[in-house]
Amino acid sequence: MIYQNSFQNWIFDLDNTMYDINLGLFKKISNRITDFIMSKYSLDIDQAKKIQKEYYLKYGLTLRGLIVEKKLEPEEFLDYVHDVEHPELEKNDQLISKIRILEGKKIIFTNATSNHAKKILKILELEHDFDQIIDIKDLEYIPKPDKRSYKKLLECLNLNKENLDKTIFFEDTVKNLIPAKELGITTVWMKNSINEKDFMKNCNFIDYSFNNLNEFLDTIKMRG
Repeated sequence: MIYQNSFQNWIFDLDNTMYDINLGLFKKISNRITDFIMSKYSLDIDQAKKIQKEYYLKYGLTLRGLIVEKKLEPEEFLDYVHDVEHPELEKNDQLISKIRILEGKKIIFTNATSNHAKKILKILELEHDFDQIIDIKDLEYIPKPDKRSYKKLLECLNLNKENLDKTIFFEDTVKNLIPAKELGITTVWMKNSINEKDFMKNCNFIDYSFNNLNEFLDTIKMRG
């Protein structure tokens, strides 16, 4: 049983975790990644999508592949792909109240930028409810699920083996949970209609799985 004071560190992925994937917000970002690659390297859409997918699978993030393979300066890419409007996104009063009762530090851990995270959190009216945002720049452009990004996370939060058992991580991308579990962090998979195909038969690195944050937070009891 999980109580509101069960953990000292509540770590949340951002995109498709803090909001419903079916809103299509991240699809817009994905389309802008394709457009960026097409324009930057004079490719057609099929060529661009091929590179986008290959780099994502190989490096965990298309941007990382472009940095390594194409020597891209990341700022140009990040400014472009996150320049999207979010009219479909709105606050969720239930989520707000449930996030606010959690005791301890609340952190966003994202492969996106802090500016993107702040924009999302502001729309959700949660911009003042998180203690820290660890973004791709903090990770020195080495994304989840690379183990180095988790090492950087621990450094940024001053976490060690003594307090990792009091840390919980919410994430929609299955493979990003593996390094967290190896460190001793409690893991929560935010499953959806799209990522269910990524479920692995041997998923002992997943402690809990829920369809959305509200569903999980509903299970939390008052102080134990």
